[in-house]
Amino acid sequence: MTAFCKLFGLFAAMCSLAVAAEDFLVEKIDPAAAGMSPERLARIAPRMKEFVDAGKAAGIVTLVARHGHVAHVAAAGYQDLASKTAMKTDSIFRIMSVTKPITGAGVMVLVDEGRLSLLDPVEKFIPEFKGIRVNPCGTRNGFDCQLVPAQRPFTVLDLMTHTSGLGEAGGGRGEAAPSSRAELIATSAQRMNLIFQPGTAWNYTNFGIGVLGRIIEAVSGQSFDDFMAERIFLPLGMKDTSFQVQAAKSARVATVYTTQNGKLTPLDRSLILRSLARRHEYCQTQ
Repeated sequence: MTAFCKLFGLFAAMCSLAVAAEDFLVEKIDPAAAGMSPERLARIAPRMKEFVDAGKAAGIVTLVARHGHVAHVAAAGYQDLASKTAMKTDSIFRIMSVTKPITGAGVMVLVDEGRLSLLDPVEKFIPEFKGIRVNPCGTRNGFDCQLVPAQRPFTVLDLMTHTSGLGEAGGGRGEAAPSSRAELIATSAQRMNLIFQPGTAWNYTNFGIGVLGRIIEAVSGQSFDDFMAERIFLPLGMKDTSFQVQAAKSARVATVYTTQNGKLTPLDRSLILRSLARRHEYCQTQ
């Protein structure tokens, strides 16, 4: 990734994980074991092809599993339209904000082990949040928006449910890029205010999930990347789930498309970077 992408990737709990259905091989498909009708499952592929032919999607991978058995897996359309690279069942996709529940799973591993509680205040692990104040006007500033003390510290559970009061963190002008997630979170915490009292409202925040990643680091003593790989991905055989796509797998990454004037258009990388700068969302992984 570029330095810019690395910087804003730190705000995210993960850098847009990439996943594939590689382990679901054709020879493992068993509709009968799954208790499903092969005839009805056969309707899926033609229907997906209709979406591709209509220009609503470049390519699609579908998988149906039940009772621990794979009943159907198929690919339709293209992984990349320009090169006419066919979509495959082992194509790799960026899962964007689906990384949030996976981060939650990482937190729950530590909860199960008794190493942290969902009711723990975040300042226990990141002391820079201690004494954070609340802007009663939310994201608005004005003469009548005097900061007030938080009625209680926000908790790990608040972060997981987007009720912490955190908004999105912005970088200071002229500052050097932080060298670690710890530095980024600590620096941001010192300049932030909450936009509502903890637990009283809901606000979708990518930065809050990034803070969960830092808590995992503080409790486990591992980098967030290493912890997730060791405790979740490797045990589950998720060998194609990662923060960065390995060079040997880059040819399997599906192009991200958007719709412009009713036509599928590759999402421009510069647009992604501008979005990262504005919203601190997940960066690409290739």
